[in-house]
Amino acid sequence: MEGPVIGSRLRRWLQNPYKILSWIGLGRGATFLDIGCGRGFLTIPAAYLVGPEGRIYAVDKSEKYLDELDARIRSLGLGNVKLLKTDASELDGVPDQGVDRACMMLSLHHIDEREKALLTLRDKMRKDSSLLVVDPIRGRMLGHGTDPAEMLKLFERLGYRLSLYRKGLITYTAIFAV
Repeated sequence: MEGPVIGSRLRRWLQNPYKILSWIGLGRGATFLDIGCGRGFLTIPAAYLVGPEGRIYAVDKSEKYLDELDARIRSLGLGNVKLLKTDASELDGVPDQGVDRACMMLSLHHIDEREKALLTLRDKMRKDSSLLVVDPIRGRMLGHGTDPAEMLKLFERLGYRLSLYRKGLITYTAIFAV
């Protein structure tokens, strides 16, 4: 079920990736980290937004998704995307203090060591950077999801400052200042 939905035109219509990236002010020259990038729903639009002077780090544990994304990136001639097969709790290949904007789009619930991952991510973020989290609400999407209240407490405890929160029918959205 997840495969057909994640890359569908319907999803791009329902969740406009350019609009989503505008929520964190992603723009020309920025460095963006896409944690759990999958097939590149946000990665490819982000590559266009940051332009050739910007940088995208696209992270996923799935070799299959990274291979598919690599083929798409090559066919589009995007030279500003670096694909990394690494765990969110490690983020190998992402420079410390090197990220302006980051996103966990429907990926937080897939991270086993959330606290370690969030601490690692915080070390990778520059001062005055932003993190966007969109995740299913536990129990509302085929067994996927996290409890928003628990996650907000965890982020706050680890030094992330909440700047926007919206709870929808199936997902919640949070933007944090780092």
